[in-house]
Amino acid sequence: MTQDTKSLSNQYQLHDSKTFCMAPWIHMHVWPNGRAFPCCLAEHNEGNDYGNTNTHTLEQLWNSDLAKTLRTNMLNDKPTSACTRCYELESDSNTYTLRKNMNNRFAHHFWRTEHTKPDGQYDDINLTYMDFRFSNLCNMSCRSCSPTFSTSWFDDFVKEFGSVPKDIAEQKFIQLKNKPGFLEELRPYLDTVEEVYWAGGEPLVTDMHWEIMNHWIETGHAQNVSVLYTTNFSQLTYKKQHVFDLWKQFKKVKVSASLDAMGAHGEYIRKGTIWADIEANRQAMLDDPELSHVEFDLCPTLSLMNVLHFPDFHEDWVNKGFIPPGEIRLNNLLDPKFLSMQALPNDYKIQVTKRWEEHLEWLSTREDFITDHWPASQYVDSARGLLNFMNTTDRTSELPSTIKEFERWDKWRDESWLEALPELSCIGEYRE
Repeated sequence: MTQDTKSLSNQYQLHDSKTFCMAPWIHMHVWPNGRAFPCCLAEHNEGNDYGNTNTHTLEQLWNSDLAKTLRTNMLNDKPTSACTRCYELESDSNTYTLRKNMNNRFAHHFWRTEHTKPDGQYDDINLTYMDFRFSNLCNMSCRSCSPTFSTSWFDDFVKEFGSVPKDIAEQKFIQLKNKPGFLEELRPYLDTVEEVYWAGGEPLVTDMHWEIMNHWIETGHAQNVSVLYTTNFSQLTYKKQHVFDLWKQFKKVKVSASLDAMGAHGEYIRKGTIWADIEANRQAMLDDPELSHVEFDLCPTLSLMNVLHFPDFHEDWVNKGFIPPGEIRLNNLLDPKFLSMQALPNDYKIQVTKRWEEHLEWLSTREDFITDHWPASQYVDSARGLLNFMNTTDRTSELPSTIKEFERWDKWRDESWLEALPELSCIGEYRE
């Protein structure tokens, strides 16, 4: 290929293609039970994973059949079933998906694609972007989660069903380092990491988060690593070490707080939340002058439980100075479908749309939002995409399951969805 042809190919693949993603050349996503996937949004059904760290080496997983198929398909502009979620989000709502994000952040590694063999094999195993969920330990049992990613969910399942299905969680506490020698196998790849994504379980209560972060500090690699979190932001210390002391030694840190609503509303959606502690933690972060390089945003999951009132929370935190108005990454809940905003009745969707239009109008009057061009534009696009996503599909057939699931877990948690989410009383007519 001539250099001009390469440039055109780079431009097309990274910006214009509907299927290309950098992930298979720089990344692998691993669950606490050892299942390895192309990324955290990949379809989780059988055949859409690379294999399992408990039965395969990282080297074997890196060039699994699916990994090689992904690379060849992407270089030939062909879709792959494992990537359906990004395709759907981009089609239904023009969302800024993980696929687009990967291509934007890691475009400087595009040269790796040129060393891919015809069958899709790529021999340079690297974790340029690392996202390993080292355990399912979590101090919360969020309504949209399960024992797969939260130990706090396990006992509720046992109370309701007598046991937890093995395909959900083989045991209450699951961790990658249960495999003998796993940490030694992983260690050689830690120094290729440019960006690490910590999520859960809850990363700030996970020992491997602290061990690996301290490893990078001790080896001097911390100054080369950008750190991203999705955290419930409830606990900032672990074994007498404060996470602020870690963050001060890294190149860049971005904290995305998984907060979906404020006050009692938020405490119901994410069981275990103490709202006063969340706000105190945010204030402490703002008060520490050595954390000026640490970015903070909200990373809410929008579902039928909070889509109407999320603008209230957003406006409250902007007014308190806790976040700049554009620093939010909206995520549309896809599964479980009975919690999707697409399941809402049409009249309720009209109410939601009106509230979000008022919210966007409010933002448009704020100088700090208007002048922050890129985040503002991205947020408006995401909000419009959210409304499009909600309105494109009617899933009201899911509402009987919604009510059933609310009441199933209310029983064991001594809660009431009608008290916590009174605005949803209108779905009661869909009760079976």
